Amino acid sequence: MLLQPVAGYRAGLDAVVLAASLHGTLHTGASVLDLGAGVGTVGLCLAARHPGASVTLLEREPVLARMAARNIERNGLAGRVRLVEGDLEMPSARLAQCGLAPDSFDYVMANPPFHIEGRGKSPPDALRAAAHVMPAGGIERWTRVMARVARPGGTAVMIHRADALLGILTAFEGRFGGIGVTPVCPRP
Repeated sequence: MLLQPVAGYRAGLDAVVLAASLHGTLHTGASVLDLGAGVGTVGLCLAARHPGASVTLLEREPVLARMAARNIERNGLAGRVRLVEGDLEMPSARLAQCGLAPDSFDYVMANPPFHIEGRGKSPPDALRAAAHVMPAGGIERWTRVMARVARPGGTAVMIHRADALLGILTAFEGRFGGIGVTPVCPRP
């Protein structure tokens, strides 16, 4: 059960696919961070499917964070899913105060904005724009945080557009070991 805004930002299939990408790899007691969690779709799908995992949701938008908190309660996952209201751009010390210390998660997941600011038309709804558009260099910042909070030997998983692959691989280079790419196509 997922509460979402009536208009503007809405979670999509990409969040469900991202959550499903860890199926079969999570061990009991695994700690998972969902960066830019929105209303909690990725983390809640994952927690519902993997009762042995503990999940942390990080969301900066207060409206979406409140909905995520309600979604955690409505789905009976308060014991294993916690919400941190904050921005991945916070200084490292502030992230650590929120429980996002370096080397603290087995898995870090992200569904960052797919569009670059200034390249195309931004959605008129502010929440939708924040969820779909990021400044140039945004992927670099997301991967930097993913690398900081992932444990040594941990896993980072990101879902994004195919045309962003080169930039994503460049951003991950030197931060993580082996990199795998799984193409997702919604239709033939």
